[in-house]
Amino acid sequence: MKRRRYCGRNVWLIMGRSRDFSISKKSFISQYNSQRPIDWTGCFANAQPLEIEIGSGLGETLLRNAKANPDRNYIGIERDWKRVKRTLRKIKGIDNIRVLQVDAHAALARLVKEKTINRIYSLFPCPWPKKGHEKHRLFSCKYLRLMNSRLMDGGSAQIVTDYLPFFDWICGQVPGTGFRMEKEVTPPRFDTKFERKWRATGQKEFYQLTLLKNEHVPIPLEEDQELKAYFLNSFLPDSFECRDITGEESIILKDFIFDAKREKGMIHLVVSETDITQHLWVIIVKGKNGWCVAKAEGHTVLPTKGVARAIKHVAEEIKRAQENLTE
Repeated sequence: MKRRRYCGRNVWLIMGRSRDFSISKKSFISQYNSQRPIDWTGCFANAQPLEIEIGSGLGETLLRNAKANPDRNYIGIERDWKRVKRTLRKIKGIDNIRVLQVDAHAALARLVKEKTINRIYSLFPCPWPKKGHEKHRLFSCKYLRLMNSRLMDGGSAQIVTDYLPFFDWICGQVPGTGFRMEKEVTPPRFDTKFERKWRATGQKEFYQLTLLKNEHVPIPLEEDQELKAYFLNSFLPDSFECRDITGEESIILKDFIFDAKREKGMIHLVVSETDITQHLWVIIVKGKNGWCVAKAEGHTVLPTKGVARAIKHVAEEIKRAQENLTE
């Protein structure tokens, strides 16, 4: 087996090895290496009001708002690392911005406590316009309720889109979320990458939804799960098969590598839960107490129920293969 470095999606390692000294590492928060939920007062070294931008893109609005309102703190949530990196270059020296590369649901569900955010906004989120793609859309009723729980009493949320069917769909999700909504058509005024793109095609009107919190929806934080290690008496790599699990919580085998000389194996799984998908490496290695099945070191995942279940599933599949051979 060739030596490989398994870093998964550990952005912190990428940043730590980067030779690009123009980016602001101080402003980057690792969802993996931070205490969950995040202590925002400690993070910013003050208790100023907090605003979150979901899908902060290249950071134009984030930077503009932070400069205009130095008495507020801004948190940008963006999944794309290239966009995060470009944002970090722009905000160097700006103390009231922090950026996370994280899934929008995981950010609110695991990193932000109830009633801590003053305002949430999202400009031109992906509308997932194709038929059958609605399940991928952000701002479902479930997510709006989560947003409500993280906003302070009297807090608000703003969503702007270029796509009227998406706007209408979000409006239909609002009942039962604890929000009162205000709808309006707005001219171009945000000067983001996507707004400029739509303006270039001739679009002159966009659709804005303002959500005003008038009732609190309590939703507790999703807690970290213990990622147990499992010890087995034997392991026969030639007979090992890891069956996929599909459904609301899916575990899909992507790769299996085994080094007979070192008595060590590595399994690559994709773990998909209701609101988050992660890549997981599970190690199988022989030691004093038998064969150990555990999350591999050197890469990071959020310790969710699905990840805990995936590690257990691998151990159970090894046992199953062994039992089939002895029947």
